[in-house]
Amino acid sequence: MNENINYFSLADVKRHMGIEDDLNKNILIYDFNVTDSTQRSQYTPGRANAIGIVICHNGEISININAQKFTLTSGMAAMILPNCIYNVDITTMSTQGTIFAVSTDLMKDMHINIEQIVPMGMYLFHNPCFHLSDKDIALYKHYMDMIREVSHVSHNHSQQMTLGIISSLLAFTSEVMEYEVNSFPAEKSSRHNNRNMRLFEDFMNLLTKHFREEHQIGFYADKLCLTPKYLSLLIKQTSGRSVSDWIDHCMIMEAKTLLRHSDMSIQQIAYTLHFPTPSFFGTYFKRHTGVTPGDFRQGSEGRNMSL
Repeated sequence: MNENINYFSLADVKRHMGIEDDLNKNILIYDFNVTDSTQRSQYTPGRANAIGIVICHNGEISININAQKFTLTSGMAAMILPNCIYNVDITTMSTQGTIFAVSTDLMKDMHINIEQIVPMGMYLFHNPCFHLSDKDIALYKHYMDMIREVSHVSHNHSQQMTLGIISSLLAFTSEVMEYEVNSFPAEKSSRHNNRNMRLFEDFMNLLTKHFREEHQIGFYADKLCLTPKYLSLLIKQTSGRSVSDWIDHCMIMEAKTLLRHSDMSIQQIAYTLHFPTPSFFGTYFKRHTGVTPGDFRQGSEGRNMSL
């Protein structure tokens, strides 16, 4: 099945953005400073086989991730997880920022499991933005300067040094995001029970892989060796949301993304998401958004799901 949504390698992204540097093709570091209207940029929506961090130093940056719009202002950052459909829109003047990205292929070479670096994976899938202190921003700059410097060093271990710096940068990012999550009482209490949190994260990882074809609680409960009743209770206690809420949210976000950023027909989207008929899909979509798939494709926004 061809969604006709651009799927970029990190090298493709660098070419598309006009970036020419001496860095490894699997690493992107881009500092930008938009000072007038001719420099404003909006990049074509697509998926990338990379994990990315966008930092706003000044001004305003709009990011669409899986049909959800997020706005970064000074001192904010966002993480873009691999295979999310995204585009970055720099439309306000006097905007300064940095984009850092590393490909999943390089992470595999580094033996880094993204689920370990980003333990809040599915939380970030829906809440990708976080705040940075001045010290945090300075440390990010230090990491990126070191990556650039090491890449120009002719040394037998320069590649290993670069990978070590990247690993440290990602671990630091994980710590910053953990602090952000734990600064909210509801999230802190939900993450307090380590066993429940591990099960919640296992559920979310399964959901990421299977939500398009598996819509029933029983499937996920079976995979986790739990009863549907216990899984439902655990997820509700841990996240404040039901299993069905999470499944519905993922389904609607994917449907919105395909409606807006692919040339698949509504019938194709319905079958891709494993609905029995396009009519059933249309009823489901309207119940959750307030508009039909066709109206949404034509520009009607409908209402957002409350997650």
